[in-house]
Amino acid sequence: MNKKTLVLLHGLNNPPEVLQTLATHFASKGFKIHLFNLYAHKKGQPLKEQTLKECLQHIHYQMLQIPKEEEIYFLGFSQGALVFELYQMMNLCQHKIKSQVLIAPSFYIKRQTIFGLLTKILPLNTKLFSVTPREFRQFDGLNMSYYRLLIEQLKVFHKYGMKTLSKVPTLILADAKDELIDMGRTHAEMLKNNLDNWKIVYLNRDLKHIKHYGKHHLMFNPDYFSADDWNAMMKEMEIQFSVTKHK
Repeated sequence: MNKKTLVLLHGLNNPPEVLQTLATHFASKGFKIHLFNLYAHKKGQPLKEQTLKECLQHIHYQMLQIPKEEEIYFLGFSQGALVFELYQMMNLCQHKIKSQVLIAPSFYIKRQTIFGLLTKILPLNTKLFSVTPREFRQFDGLNMSYYRLLIEQLKVFHKYGMKTLSKVPTLILADAKDELIDMGRTHAEMLKNNLDNWKIVYLNRDLKHIKHYGKHHLMFNPDYFSADDWNAMMKEMEIQFSVTKHK
């Protein structure tokens, strides 16, 4: 019997290690783990500009390291979820994806028009400093070129449309108070395109004790959950990946 393989892909300006807690959990459940890197560089290496083609080629290169006969499951956060869906939508994926969990996927982002305009006006070498806590970011700031790449990814995703999303059974985990992504639009598009094997579970967390902006978007670390909420989220994932049976 082929061993289950779990591919994990982080979000914008995160190192792959931000998903290590989730990776460790599923490794204990018998999954073979692959922590993918969204960027073509590792932590501590200098930033390099990437095109959409180069970004998808980098994902493809990492996927080719996995034997095609392995049973693939996917877990992506934010931009990582967006990029992997683009990878499938553009028919680049040669593996069969059994099931996937997308945490706060950035299919639609709030204030995208204004943000897109800024990426056109500001020089590519303009650096925007991140409000994400230091332990969750790969760099203190990202050049505007990386935000321009995000806008390009979103435009291509919207051009293809959610009707072309993969038919892989998919669970989306989201916080209704997410400051960055527009889950209402995602939900509406799912209903419009009859994605019957896709579902959304909203997690309502009390984060009053955490002060920084973007806290509701961070859904990969147990410090941003009560013990009960974290266990509930993990159970949802286990059910989606057929580790725990639904009662």
